[in-house]
Amino acid sequence: GVSSTYYRIGGGAPTLYVLPFVVGGEGGIPVTFWSVDAVGNTESTKTATVRIDKTAPATTSNAQASYLGTATVTLSPSDPLSGVAQTQWRLDGGAWTSGTVAVVTQPGPRTLQWRSTDAVGNVESTQSASFELFGRVEQTSSSIYKRGSWTTTVNGALSGGDYIWTNSSGASVYVTFQGTGVRYITSKAPTYGMARVTLDGGAPVLVDLYDPAYRHQQQVWASGTLADTTHTLRIEWSGSKNAASSGTQIGLDALDFSGTISGDATPPATSDNAPGGWRTAPVDVTLTATDTNTWVASTSYRLNGAAAQTYTSPVTISAEGTNTLQYWSVDGAGNTESTKTATVRVDTTAPLTSSDQDGAWRAGDATVTLSRSDAHSGVANTFYRIGAGATTTYTAPFLVTAEGTTTVSFWSVDVAGNTESTKTATVRIDRTAPASSSNQDGAWRATNASVTLSSSDGGSGVASVLYRIGGGSATTYTAPFAISAEGTTTVSFWSVDAVGNTESTKTATVRIDKTAPAT
Repeated sequence: GVSSTYYRIGGGAPTLYVLPFVVGGEGGIPVTFWSVDAVGNTESTKTATVRIDKTAPATTSNAQASYLGTATVTLSPSDPLSGVAQTQWRLDGGAWTSGTVAVVTQPGPRTLQWRSTDAVGNVESTQSASFELFGRVEQTSSSIYKRGSWTTTVNGALSGGDYIWTNSSGASVYVTFQGTGVRYITSKAPTYGMARVTLDGGAPVLVDLYDPAYRHQQQVWASGTLADTTHTLRIEWSGSKNAASSGTQIGLDALDFSGTISGDATPPATSDNAPGGWRTAPVDVTLTATDTNTWVASTSYRLNGAAAQTYTSPVTISAEGTNTLQYWSVDGAGNTESTKTATVRVDTTAPLTSSDQDGAWRAGDATVTLSRSDAHSGVANTFYRIGAGATTTYTAPFLVTAEGTTTVSFWSVDVAGNTESTKTATVRIDRTAPASSSNQDGAWRATNASVTLSSSDGGSGVASVLYRIGGGSATTYTAPFAISAEGTTTVSFWSVDAVGNTESTKTATVRIDKTAPAT
């Protein structure tokens, strides 16, 4: 029978085997073992190899800081013990993919993560590398908007085989993109000047395109890392140059974007300074247009439905009444703004006011009614003054009661502020009857009497004088009349004025004695 069993771990000392034992460490570890029986026979040594791998694989990449066009990243995993069973990668937090080569074609900021697993299941901690993938956009893109005069040059050494250049004041290009970076690619040459580059409306930067030799597809400017949002880029002819250069022209071959060029779908915005309310003089309306991504190519307007005009200076609106000004702008990308409308109200004419008084005499109080009108802004207030009295706001017909001739002054003011010239109406009131008299004193006379009647009226004037001899009929007095009857005769007389006031009857006594006494 077996007396004892022994084992040795690696090069360690022999150990009597009593219970199962633990083999520690990593790698392939030999365990030597043998047994001895009761009479001393010793077994030949046997060996078992124990392989232990506690360490996860290690994976490296050849990722660069930036790429143009396509990013091909190769992953190199290693595991010196159990060996690599699998390598996985994912882009920008997406799904995991098995493999050791990641190919990325979508421009923009990218983060590649990877991990490897060995044969016994040890999983590497996730590793990562971030890089910018730039996509090239040729200057021929319809999303690159060119302003002013540009010339195209064809040359196989250029990106895409051609590029554009300018030496003209006002020439520029505009670009809108979404992403984290942009690079300006163009040629440099002995005749080139400086381009003015503006990013997101910030301070312009002069980029020197001079070089003693002709060099194509040169990166002459880069934005650096930007926030991943929408950006605008403008490249302009500056007219400036390096002292060594013999010219000022600039060019554009291509633009590299870490992101996507988005074009410009936003129309310009135009505003006006048209005043509110009514104005008493012609109005000059200024239109102001702005555009975020390109430039304002034109502003147009239409006044009161007439033909459209190109806006070049303030629009003078002088027609009285309510005027409608429509306007809109178009930007360098061809986006047309929705039509806007301004209302301009002009009223240069004062209102008109009239009264119902004709100046004729009347026997009682006069009720004065004022009528007013205004063709445009409307009447705001009407005022009147009776004689030299206080100015009063007209709200309803008013009374004039003073006897005699009264002057009523009146005028109106319209909503726009035009004030009518003062007008007057004459009101004549006569409540007093005329006064008549005769030339008869009642004394006796021996001959016929010639009766003369006199009448006066301080107001509307005497319309007629009437008289009656004795109990005779009333007669209109036109000239002196004779009384021939002997004795005492009563002449009644009275006057009526122009408005019908009738005098109380008066009398004159005429005494005639043509007969001598009898003795």
